[in-house]
Amino acid sequence: MSTHVLIYESLTFGFHTVRKHSALVFKVILTLFALQFAYSTVASRYAHTIFGLFGAVVLALALLAVAIGTTIITLRLACGESARYVDIVPPPELAWKFLLSAVLTGLAILLPIFVGSIISGAIVLSTMDVFLTSGSDPFAAMPTTTQIPCVVVMALACVLAFYIFIRLMMVRYVILDRKGVVESLRESYRMTSRETLRLSLFVLVVLVCNLAGVMCFFVGALVTLPVSLIAWAHIYLKLAHR
Repeated sequence: MSTHVLIYESLTFGFHTVRKHSALVFKVILTLFALQFAYSTVASRYAHTIFGLFGAVVLALALLAVAIGTTIITLRLACGESARYVDIVPPPELAWKFLLSAVLTGLAILLPIFVGSIISGAIVLSTMDVFLTSGSDPFAAMPTTTQIPCVVVMALACVLAFYIFIRLMMVRYVILDRKGVVESLRESYRMTSRETLRLSLFVLVVLVCNLAGVMCFFVGALVTLPVSLIAWAHIYLKLAHR
């Protein structure tokens, strides 16, 4: 599987699939955007009230359910199977597995950042008395011998976090194949073992495309997001049947 095939073929497949099922895809994406907007509005403006807090919780749960349903629909379209808008409501037995796997994946990704922050903090504290006596801004007065190790540690932590994300990026699809939570983590780690670099390039290309879509007054994201999701599912299928 070459880099060219992984990125170009998958995104091309995603684009043609979105064009073929545009009515369904746009309804799903608009639903996702509407729930995200409603949640952000309620959480930012009314979260200090009881009803606002309750509404934010309900919208968060609805957003999670729709996110799972969106994953189900994109995987079915990538498989060439039929999908309907009602599929946006996932089966209850999948919800807790999806949520638990997402939490575990998130914790695994954040762990290097957390450890790196502790190490950087320890480095800063070890020289705190040196630059606090200057009476100026502590960060501006921080010596280079302290700044460089902190930057290096956090850079390595971010690289490791990104690597873990790449290795676990297929967990959501493995879950949909009726696998257990722990088994899904292991399977994702296994199937991405020889494709880390290519998957990293794919993620970076997708990120740039979606940022460009957002910059076009969010209208472009109506196309780039579903294309990215279906391309992602397409890559999963190629890795799963390799």
